[in-house]
Amino acid sequence: MVLATPKGDVITLDRVAEIVDGFSEDPIDATINGDPSVMLIVYKTKEEDSLAISKAVQKFVDAKNGILPAGANLKVLYDNTNMLRDRINLLLKNGIIGLSIVFALLWMFLNLRLSFWGGMGIPISIAGALAIVWALGGTINMISLFGFIMVLGVIVDDAIVVGEAIYVHRKSGKPPLQAAVDGVCEVGMPVVAAVVTTIVAFIPLAYVGGIMGKFISILPVVVISCLAVSLVECLILLPAHLSHLPDLNAAEQNMSKLQRRIDVMHRITSRGLEWFVKNMYYPFLRHALNWRYVSLCTAIAILLITVGLVRGGIIKFQVFPAIDGFIMTSQVEFPAGTPPAVTRSALDQVESALLRLAEKSQTKSGEPLLADRLTLVGGTLSDIPSYGPQYGAVQAILLPSEQRGIHVDDLMVAWEKEVGRISGVKSLTFEGLSAGPPGGTD
Repeated sequence: MVLATPKGDVITLDRVAEIVDGFSEDPIDATINGDPSVMLIVYKTKEEDSLAISKAVQKFVDAKNGILPAGANLKVLYDNTNMLRDRINLLLKNGIIGLSIVFALLWMFLNLRLSFWGGMGIPISIAGALAIVWALGGTINMISLFGFIMVLGVIVDDAIVVGEAIYVHRKSGKPPLQAAVDGVCEVGMPVVAAVVTTIVAFIPLAYVGGIMGKFISILPVVVISCLAVSLVECLILLPAHLSHLPDLNAAEQNMSKLQRRIDVMHRITSRGLEWFVKNMYYPFLRHALNWRYVSLCTAIAILLITVGLVRGGIIKFQVFPAIDGFIMTSQVEFPAGTPPAVTRSALDQVESALLRLAEKSQTKSGEPLLADRLTLVGGTLSDIPSYGPQYGAVQAILLPSEQRGIHVDDLMVAWEKEVGRISGVKSLTFEGLSAGPPGGTD
């Protein structure tokens, strides 16, 4: 407060302060691994492809690094699409493994042609579901890929049931077309009932409200689409292909030595399955039907025991478990008007604690815990950033979880203890990477 003289003289601002007629900006200072840096964050819109943007950015970085002067370089600090790529690779891996297992088992016990067309239910169902998801405006993201992975082992079951029924009728001597028709008529309704009940179970997920509802809204679309396409495939496409099955009782002529050995193994496994059904499964099923009330009570008792194990906490259950991330961030905030030097001093303390923690931590693979570190003075690294000399952040990019062997939550607790107290700080927070599912690759 400036007091005037009793006469009311005007005291101008230049008499009590130094005036600079111009613009000034709050300083923002970023360093990566201790080197001065300029940070650029690349985001995508809802309509854009995350993987395409990631490839374009990496291509740009590689091209520019070839022409930049010595001492200057561009570097991708971290790429969120790595999680999306891992999920896509997991889907492809599970699909190939599942297709191979289905093909091998059906071939061992039934027929080569049946095993091929039965296994084709997996790629046909996924391709049809992808077309439906695209037509409805959906994208390939972490949640939709989770739906594909979850339903991967279900979509082939109905094809196996229908194919086996057609095989049995053809084995009994019926013409191939008649065997296909009779097989579908025999198990068609149970297959439809099994698929429809699963579809009904996922319908309520489409009506979940709030933020969580927006995230998982694509999940029932993916699952229901896969199941619907698999149902059409097993009731129409599969019988059409199996309506040309050769005579399964005819002896193969002109077999090579390898083919004869394979045929012998096929006959052994087929007879073993028939023996198991006749001598083990059929007697058990007959007793279960004769003692149907005991069977019902046994099933109810098992259900109650299962519910008790979950509700009693013996078997742990969590709908969406916390994913071990590879980024942890510490952010500081001082009162408004704090000089940047004070914020820098606090960040030096936080960064030093991070380096000490990295030296003390022993990773599973033996590699260094810390891949990169980013220090920012004059701003935060939140989803909605704040700017000013009183703000600062230190971000650690860690070794991947499977190589690290230490959960990021445990590291954040240890980091906070290592930092200790910071004088005059308004808030000091530690958090991991918090982000929604990476967007589509449509």
